Amino acid sequence: MPSSSSYTCERCPLEGFRNHRVAKTQRVAHKIEIAQYERTTTQHLNVTERDIVVAPEQPVVGHEIQEPDLQDASMHAEPDADPTTLELERLASLLTGLVILDEGEQSHREAQSKLFSTRDEFQASVPDVPVAFMPIAPAQALSGVESVLKAQSLPLSPSVVQAHHVNMGLCRDMLQRVRNAMAELELQRAFDLTPSATVALVTIVDSATLVVGEAGRLIASLLPSSKASPRKRLRAETQANKELSAILKDIREEAETLDSLIDVIGRFLPPQTKEVVHNSDHHFVNPIAKFDVTAQLSILLALICHVVVGISGDAVNLILAFVNAIIQSTMALCSHSTRADPTQEYLLKQLPTSLESVLRRFKIDPSTTVYATCPSCHHTHAPLQDRLSGEASYPEVCQGYIYPQRGERHACATPILECRQGKLRPIKPYVFTSFIDYIAAMLSDADVERMCEKACDDALAAVREALSTNPDASVAEERVNSVFEAAFMRSFKGPVPDKLFIQRDGRMRLAFQVMLDFFNPNGTRKRGNHNSIGILAVVNLNLREDIRYRPEYMWLSIILGPEEPNHDQIGNYIRPLMDSFVVGWEQGFRLSRTALHESGRSVDIALVINVNDLPATRKAQGMAAANANQYCSICDCYGTHTMYNTEFHEWKRRDIVVLRAKAYEWRDATSQAARDAIFSEYGVRWSEFWRLSYWDPTRMAVVDAMHCILEGLVHYHCRRVLRIDTKLAKRKETMGAAFEYNWPEYDTATCHPACILRNEARELVMIRAIQQKLVQPLLPDNEDEDDDDAAIDEHTADAPDPQFVPALTINQLYQQLMKINLQPLRWVLSSLGLNVNPNSIASKKACCNQLIAWRRTQPLASTLFVPRPINLANIHFIQRVIKHTTTPASVDSVPNNYGDSNAGTIKAAEWRILATIYLPIALVLLWGDHDPLEQSPRMLKVLDHSMALFSSVILACRYTMTAMRATQYRSFLKDWVDGLATNHPHIRSHAMRPNVHMALHIYDFLLLYGPVISWWTFPFERVIGFLERINTNDHIGGELEATLSKSFMRGASIRRWLRRPDCPPVFVELKALFEKTFPAYNPPTDSPPLAKDGERAHYRRSGVNFSRASTHLGNSLVIYYPPGSHKMIAGSIESIL
Repeated sequence: MPSSSSYTCERCPLEGFRNHRVAKTQRVAHKIEIAQYERTTTQHLNVTERDIVVAPEQPVVGHEIQEPDLQDASMHAEPDADPTTLELERLASLLTGLVILDEGEQSHREAQSKLFSTRDEFQASVPDVPVAFMPIAPAQALSGVESVLKAQSLPLSPSVVQAHHVNMGLCRDMLQRVRNAMAELELQRAFDLTPSATVALVTIVDSATLVVGEAGRLIASLLPSSKASPRKRLRAETQANKELSAILKDIREEAETLDSLIDVIGRFLPPQTKEVVHNSDHHFVNPIAKFDVTAQLSILLALICHVVVGISGDAVNLILAFVNAIIQSTMALCSHSTRADPTQEYLLKQLPTSLESVLRRFKIDPSTTVYATCPSCHHTHAPLQDRLSGEASYPEVCQGYIYPQRGERHACATPILECRQGKLRPIKPYVFTSFIDYIAAMLSDADVERMCEKACDDALAAVREALSTNPDASVAEERVNSVFEAAFMRSFKGPVPDKLFIQRDGRMRLAFQVMLDFFNPNGTRKRGNHNSIGILAVVNLNLREDIRYRPEYMWLSIILGPEEPNHDQIGNYIRPLMDSFVVGWEQGFRLSRTALHESGRSVDIALVINVNDLPATRKAQGMAAANANQYCSICDCYGTHTMYNTEFHEWKRRDIVVLRAKAYEWRDATSQAARDAIFSEYGVRWSEFWRLSYWDPTRMAVVDAMHCILEGLVHYHCRRVLRIDTKLAKRKETMGAAFEYNWPEYDTATCHPACILRNEARELVMIRAIQQKLVQPLLPDNEDEDDDDAAIDEHTADAPDPQFVPALTINQLYQQLMKINLQPLRWVLSSLGLNVNPNSIASKKACCNQLIAWRRTQPLASTLFVPRPINLANIHFIQRVIKHTTTPASVDSVPNNYGDSNAGTIKAAEWRILATIYLPIALVLLWGDHDPLEQSPRMLKVLDHSMALFSSVILACRYTMTAMRATQYRSFLKDWVDGLATNHPHIRSHAMRPNVHMALHIYDFLLLYGPVISWWTFPFERVIGFLERINTNDHIGGELEATLSKSFMRGASIRRWLRRPDCPPVFVELKALFEKTFPAYNPPTDSPPLAKDGERAHYRRSGVNFSRASTHLGNSLVIYYPPGSHKMIAGSIESIL
């Protein structure tokens, strides 16, 4: 039998028409030799089977070729060869021979060949194509239509037949794989709980899951899409092979059975412990790299206009149209031809024409998951991903529970889906951005990855150095500048037992901070709506503070409105985020690629800080409200009467073990009564944070300094304690009641007969007037109320001058009582138990004398009254200080009319500047230099009391923290709290403020995490301001929130893309201009050295701008050490060399 590696060429003309053997690898070449031989021996070749068109763009020119006789001069393969394969090989050989042997157009001819000419030569030789059809006769048109209708359908081409056979082969193979997976996945394996059997079963389940997914993708690729029109689906079904349809049906049915079996067995498997793999390769693919640089610029311009600037889609389309027109006009000016050349045509086709095409090309949208939120109870439902079809589905009704005040809990069962565009969709969709994909995007930057490594490595090296000399030494730096230099991160245990979190052993360890807050997306207005949505933001603490809060390194999710979820509902929105942190701690993530590790990297994550305002902290942590008896979430202080207790050495931290146990009991309780009993005793509810095994709210749920100190204590002290308010200063000050007296009600049944009122409707009002006048403060008999006016002159215009309504004199009280009817006077005497015999109450004069005598036995005035320390003249002086004080340019401005109602709402940053700069200067000038002598002792005490608070603010807001500064902060704050009631007795009528107590706990967090600038909420508040400026459709409850979330993450994607190392060079300059126009932060850079000797006008050092006094006086003011001196003095910069 002939060898299968060769074939027989029968009657070969090259071998004298004898049969001979030829290797299969030489088959095509041998056939070409035969064709060339035939060409040289024959002048004219006739085409026996079909004509071959060489160049469709021009009239057919070329040679004709006759195929060798199929019976006489053909090359036969083995008898078992496939006829279809022979036919394809024959056609391929003929086409190859034709191309190689055709000499092409002669170089001396005028016409150019597309195959053997340059592109420019051929394009120049092609005649103009007519732009209109040539008119034809109606008879000729009808004849052509009839010929088309009578034409028979062509048989399937060999490629279609071959594709059909390939599809059948794929389907048979997939059906067998599904059956093999089902046979291997035996149900009894799930009941074998031995470790080895469990590992094997997990592997088998994973393999079966992959098979189901591949089966679904194969079915989707071979069957018409469900989105296709009914006509297209019908045509596809009629043309499809019945055998193929039948096998696809078998695959679907058996794959669904396998999918159900996977669900059943999966319930018996133990929780996964291995790393969760995430494909991060797409972050290293430049989606627009294949486009020309001009097209890339156009795409980037459209994205910046829409995402960053906030221009609408229609306006962006208009901008793109103008840009394209400008590019075409510029091309026309640079070319003498009326038509664009191929390069220009190629570029014009790449230019985007709409925002939709830009978003599709750039692939800017983040990876998200849409949760279906219950409109009633806020329960969030994760989508159920169908392994076979890949589509997401949701339950039709809410699966959450309702806890009525009486009885057991019951299912919510509120509908959560509605039909939109022919499909069931969530009524309130909650768009959740993938947290692991956010980490993958962040680690696609090499500089960021190195920074994250360095934070852990530097901290670990410092710990080892400190403990090497003294095992009991503090692991924190003496001067702490960041979270990783403070005590908590350097002592925090990691997921590996007995090892610190910062000991990463080649893995990536990331520590995060989360913030929760609520805001009105339409802005806060008195007459506006009061809708509220939430922001859930996360930042990476491994990064430096100067880049940590940039949008490209921040994760964000928007909590649905329009009403805030209550303390029982807020966990539904936090749960998806906690899912990522639980997996990232217990299992870890495995990224397929990072910037420094192309083969992949393992990542562990931890949530170490939760910072919010007080209401949001208590809601997120499941703790009692700040006005409850258990008002503190950190210590065991109980009862609102202890809020101002400053004996902090006696405070005890709450037991974390008990709190965790009771939180789980609260979660598992089946009735609201049982939950209320637990909360009433322990002051704790369930929180999603308790799912983290390391979570300790007494140490990790920090007190935000911005809300607690600046918007809390400073605001309270200025507005309610000092009462710096123009409107309040213009009012006449009243001293209030001198004492309190429990007056009885008028009752005719018990009334003395001589005291019965004659006209109750009128005289009851007089009784109340008598009672009010009797408790009004009285001046001493030797008091002269006119003396106060003489003490005020033009030299003391800026000094405190309390203007209050003076108390009554005895004579004034007597005159006012004499104006009242006799019967009310008698009744009041009777109610006081005074003498009411006929002689003593015979006249109004006798009654008034008795009332005056009784009034003299009571306190003249209230001991709680102290005149206001700030009057209208003082407020004007403070405003002048704000206006005329010279400050550096880095100090934000404060309203010059501070204290007036039209000054607007003072923000936290402005309270900080007032408390650390302007108010200390103004109050010292007021009460230190110009205070009247009779008020000096009290005003000095008020000044010292105010400076105690301002000093604590200055220390808390320092950029570097030490143990001594933290101690001084708490000491100053204690002095302020202890002196509140003493220096300002009127505050005793105010409600207790929990901020006062919580501010004392900031001392603990200064030691644990360092300066507050590393973890306060100022950056998050700026993000809220940015979100409020995004254009939306105002459809709160899903659409608006999704728009805000996607817009923010799109902007982050643009900023990350501009940092790519493979960006075109032209983008480098545009990137600098972009960051200048849309700054995300102020980099702490230094000015470059001068190119030649001379003077500078400005110099930037560590982010601070210094200037000469002649350039900017505020930027020239410094504190420095004179040469040879160790004492700092103030001065001004005269020149910068």
